[in-house]
Amino acid sequence: MKLRFFTMLLLMVGFALNSYATNPISPEAIDFEKTLKVEKKANKMAKRLAKFSQTKVGKWVVKKAVKANKFIQKLGIDLQDPVQKWLWYAILGFLAAIVISVLGYFIPFIWYISYLIWLAAVISFWYWVYLKFLQ
Repeated sequence: MKLRFFTMLLLMVGFALNSYATNPISPEAIDFEKTLKVEKKANKMAKRLAKFSQTKVGKWVVKKAVKANKFIQKLGIDLQDPVQKWLWYAILGFLAAIVISVLGYFIPFIWYISYLIWLAAVISFWYWVYLKFLQ
């Protein structure tokens, strides 16, 4: 029984070491390929956003985003802080979930959207707790 166990353990360690030794692609090459893919996607997105911002709807969205950003800064909400932004995401998510759940009395399928927003707010809150106190 012991011999069988040690043989299996030895084989498992041998296979694990063998897989590391025979890896033909270096981690740097994999990271470089991922970086190239991400850059290509970012370039495509930038081109699409540039085209969208030239339309009437795009200009309207840009204006509203600028106004919303000014309003957020006026309230004193700092979304650039890597820790505090998660607390604000949670607060805004809870408020949005409450408003949408009230609308759910009139439109039944909106309950699912409200639940997903509530779930995102709870996850954001616990991530903020983790970053603020446990890290």
